Amino acid sequence: MAPSRRAAVGAAVLGAWLLGCAEGDQSPTCEAGGQCEEWADDMAEVSLLQKAEKHTDVLIDTVVDTDSDERGTYQRCHGVGARGWMSVDGMNYMLGSLMPEIVARATKVDIPYMRGTKSGFKYLLSHAKITEFTMDAPYVRFEEGVGVHVQFTGFRVVASVHYQGEGDAWYNPMWSAGWITADLAQKSDVSGIISFDVTDEGRPKIELDMGSLGFELGKFDVEGTILEGILELLASIFKSNLEGMFTSSIKDIVEKSANTYLNDFFASMGLKLPLPLQPPYDIAAADMTFCYIDVRSDYIAIGLLGAFVEDEQVFTFPAKPRALASLPPAGFADKMLAFRFSNFTLSSACYIFQREGLLKTTIQPGYLAKDSGISLEMKTAQSFFRNSALPRDMPENANFVVDISSENPPVVLFDNGKINIEDHIRVDFRWEEGQERTGVFLSFTAPVNASAVMTITEDEEEVVDMQLDQISCTPITIIDVNKDVVNIDAISEFIQVLVKTTLLPYLNGFMSAGVPLSESHGLRLTASEMTLSKGIMDVTSDFTINLDAFNSFIDGLVAQY
Repeated sequence: MAPSRRAAVGAAVLGAWLLGCAEGDQSPTCEAGGQCEEWADDMAEVSLLQKAEKHTDVLIDTVVDTDSDERGTYQRCHGVGARGWMSVDGMNYMLGSLMPEIVARATKVDIPYMRGTKSGFKYLLSHAKITEFTMDAPYVRFEEGVGVHVQFTGFRVVASVHYQGEGDAWYNPMWSAGWITADLAQKSDVSGIISFDVTDEGRPKIELDMGSLGFELGKFDVEGTILEGILELLASIFKSNLEGMFTSSIKDIVEKSANTYLNDFFASMGLKLPLPLQPPYDIAAADMTFCYIDVRSDYIAIGLLGAFVEDEQVFTFPAKPRALASLPPAGFADKMLAFRFSNFTLSSACYIFQREGLLKTTIQPGYLAKDSGISLEMKTAQSFFRNSALPRDMPENANFVVDISSENPPVVLFDNGKINIEDHIRVDFRWEEGQERTGVFLSFTAPVNASAVMTITEDEEEVVDMQLDQISCTPITIIDVNKDVVNIDAISEFIQVLVKTTLLPYLNGFMSAGVPLSESHGLRLTASEMTLSKGIMDVTSDFTINLDAFNSFIDGLVAQY
C-alpha cells in the first residue's frame, strides 16, 4: 500500500521542507471549529520574533549599501525581504522585444487637423491616419539616480491625410482635393529617458519622455489630381506641414502608448505568485510587492517584500527581515536578471504551514519499504520495552502507527552549496485494533538534522530539484513513560532504520519531480544558476518574453482605448 499524497507531502515537509523554513515558536491556539486567533498570547509573538531574528537572514561578509533602502518605501514593505537586479542586457532585450510591438499597434489615434495659407493657396489637412508604424529595437544605458536613457532609431511611418485647397485670391481659380499618402522616416537618433516609481499598491510604474523627435517626408503620393504642376505645388506646400503634424503626433503616440500599455500591463500583474505544491500545501503565495526601484550605473536594483502569505491572508508572518547585501551576485555580470533570497522568505512559508497545522503525518504499516527489515507489529513494539513490558491493555495481534509532528517550524540554513535542516519533532506510537486507533503507548521527542542539495535543471522548463542526502533523529527523549522500562537503544535503531529504508528514499522520490519555475506574466526564466552561501540563496538567470501573451494583452487594451 502506497502512502497517501497528503501523508507523503506531510512527511516531506517534516523531513526537509522543499523551500525551507526558519524557526517559529508555538502552534496557534484554535477555538472550536478551527478558528485560530492571530496569537495565543503576547509572549508567543515575542518568542517567535526573537527566534526569527536569530535564524532568519544570516548576514554575509559583503558591504551592505543602504542608499537604495533609504529611497524605498518601508511604510509599504516593512523591510526588504528579497532583492532583484536587471542588467543593461536584460533591459535591452525587454525594450527591444516590447517597444516594436507597442508602436506597431499605436495607429488608433486622433491627429489634429491643420489649416493655413501658403504660397497663395489656402489648405486644410484633416482625417490624418497612421497606417503603418515600425521601429528598430532601441538600446539603453543607465544613469545612476536619474533613469534609463533609451536610444530610439529607425522609426518608419506610413500615413494618409485628406487635403483640400484653393486659391487664396479671387483671381486664382486653382482648386484641388484628395488624399495624400506619405512615408516618413526619422531624421536622427532620439535619446529618451525612462524614470521609475512604485505605486501605492507596490507595483512598478514607468514614465517615458522621448525628448525631441523629427521626421522627414520621403515618398509622397497624391490622389485627386493629375496635373503635374499641382502635384509639385502640393509637395512644396505640404512637406513641412506634414512633417510637423506627424512629428508632434508620433512623439505623443509613442510616449502615451508606452506609458499607458506598459503601466496597464504592470497593473494587471499578480504580485502574489502561488507556491506550486500539491494540496493541501497549495495555500501560500510569494508576495512580490515592490518596495523600491533604483537605477544604478550598471543595473536596476529592485527591493521586494519577499514574504510568503496565506491565500486568504489570515496569517501574516510577524518577523521583519534583517539587511540583505545590496550588491548583485558575482555571476550577474553575464546574465539579465539576478535575485537574492534569505531564510526570511522561507521562514514566512513555514509559519503559514504551521499555523494551518500541516506539519504532521502518520506512518502506517503499508508505508514501510518491503526490504526495510522492520514492521509495525506488536513484536516490534515489545522490543521497545525492557522484558517486553508492554502496557497490559495492548492486544497482542494489533499493529501500531507512528504519529510525527513538528513542535516548531523547521530551521533551514543555506550554507556553501547545501541546505541544512534542523527541526524538533514529537513521535507518538499508537496501537490500532481493526479500524479503531486507541491510546498512545510510547512518546518521545528528538532533534532532526538533515542536509540536502538543491539545483536548477532545465528540460522543457526550468525546475528546482532538491534531494536529501542524510537525516538523523538522535538523541531521543522519552516522555510520559517510565524511562526505566524503555529500551532507548532499540527505539533509536528502529527510527534510524525507518528513516534510512523508508522515509529518505520516499521523500527523494516524491520530490524528484521538482518545483517548476513556471512562466509568469509572459516571462520565462532560462539558463538559471543557483548559488547557496551562508544564509543566502542567489539566483542568476536570463529570460525570454512570450510575445503572443503580451500581444494578446496589448490587443485587448487597444480595443478598449
